[in-house]
Amino acid sequence: MIEIATKRAKLEGILSKFVEVGDVEGVAVVTRDGLLVAARLPRDVDVGVFSAMSAAMHAAGETSVKELKKGSCQVVSAESDQNIIMAYSLDSIRILVALFSSHANLGLIRLELFKTAEELRRIL
Repeated sequence: MIEIATKRAKLEGILSKFVEVGDVEGVAVVTRDGLLVAARLPRDVDVGVFSAMSAAMHAAGETSVKELKKGSCQVVSAESDQNIIMAYSLDSIRILVALFSSHANLGLIRLELFKTAEELRRIL
């Protein structure tokens, strides 16, 4: 039980650090079937809906890339006039999903997303 609590604390610490990046509003680790593993999301975001929709979005992207025979899908994103949601594969089970302002520095966000994913892989 202590090992699980320690792993959760490490996950949440890594996610908290990612949220400190400019214009990032939230971040979560979700399973490919839409279950929440850990998150740092705004209070007005329903974590259940966020998890399920992020997993569905990522699955649709993976299916599209596979059907078009264009390699393996790494990142899937959806943009609105206010925000961007970006989902990145961590492993065969989990996805890292970031929610950030549409005015954010996309290069910086992607860099931090990939660095955060590497940190998470070491403890998952």
